Amino acid sequence: MQGIPPRELRVVALVTLLQFINIMDFMMVMPLGPDFALALGMDVSNIGIVAGAYTLMAAVVALFGAHYLDRFDRRPALTIAIAGLSVSTLAAAFAWDLYSLVAARMAAGMFGGPATSLAMSALIDVVPAARRGRAMAIVLTSFSAASVLGVPFGLELARWFSWQAPFVLVGSAGLVLTVLAYFTLPALREHLDGPPVTDTLLRFVARPIVRESMVIISLAMFGAFLLIPHLSTYFQFNMHYPRERIGLLYLVGGAVSFVVMQIAGRTIDRFGSVATAWVGCAILGLVLLGQFMLELAWPALLVFVMFMAGMAVRGVSAQALLSHVPEPARRASFMSLQSATQHFSSGSAAVVSAWMLYERPDTSLGNVPLLAGLCFICILLAPVMMGRVQKKLHAREKAEAAALSAA
Repeated sequence: MQGIPPRELRVVALVTLLQFINIMDFMMVMPLGPDFALALGMDVSNIGIVAGAYTLMAAVVALFGAHYLDRFDRRPALTIAIAGLSVSTLAAAFAWDLYSLVAARMAAGMFGGPATSLAMSALIDVVPAARRGRAMAIVLTSFSAASVLGVPFGLELARWFSWQAPFVLVGSAGLVLTVLAYFTLPALREHLDGPPVTDTLLRFVARPIVRESMVIISLAMFGAFLLIPHLSTYFQFNMHYPRERIGLLYLVGGAVSFVVMQIAGRTIDRFGSVATAWVGCAILGLVLLGQFMLELAWPALLVFVMFMAGMAVRGVSAQALLSHVPEPARRASFMSLQSATQHFSSGSAAVVSAWMLYERPDTSLGNVPLLAGLCFICILLAPVMMGRVQKKLHAREKAEAAALSAA
């Protein structure tokens, strides 16, 4: 993190830690499903309800938060959101049946969604555009860290102690982070001191650049989650990769994506988001065409690493570009809309993929090439839309510069 001023560094570090805890909180539920289903006497078919309770509530609250979050100083609002997420996660450890666990997960989603929106808004407030690509890359490595380190450690913790242990650990870590956020975050109220917001939320959403930004998010998330939920099954039963080595795929893939994100962040700051996004899409397109569509039987590790690297480059590029879209007074609103769009798009993709795929007699997945083709289309459309948004941003910057010169 050399070259980042201390004030920015504190915010980047806190946002990264928050994202790690939030993603860990979300991602560990499904792998822990069989453990808590057995302990609580639940039917395993209800595990999806427990996982979906968080996603649904996060999406709903994100839409609600889009109207209100920009009315507050980011520091106290973010502190409350982290505290609420932490307490809700701890509450899950004391669940006694399906309904109490679902209630705890809904509460976690209620606070987890706004926490992410406020954290990313704080990051954009503090880090200038010239260094934002690198900062975004650092924050987004939290996903890789949660996948590679957090979830496996949580599973081992549950095996050593009980299914409640990971919830206790994550909730306790969140409470520590709450204290750190309160005492180390600077006051972030510049968005309140600027010109007042004159348009309503509906008018804000009606702006072409905002609508197109949400389309970019929809394409990215929908395309990704057509395949992501089925990767483990595909590698085991279509590519005949041994179950005991699946962890290796995620370990290597996560490590590679960590490195690739840092390179992508620097590339974005130097060459721009759209150009970098096309590189990521080229990597994804190659692996989708070669393995998932034409089924050329490439090495499994190569396929997984290319897929993760392409997703990492494309994700950082999109986030860096879209961080320029909202004005300061609308950043939390924009991030809340983005969060809601992400959750709805990923959920829709999961439903569509489940409808399109079928199980063959040998337990392999059928219709994968068709699904990969749909993913391929989404991947190609995303950077095209990013180019449209970038042109609008450049036009807005020229108009603002001209207005300042005239004044």
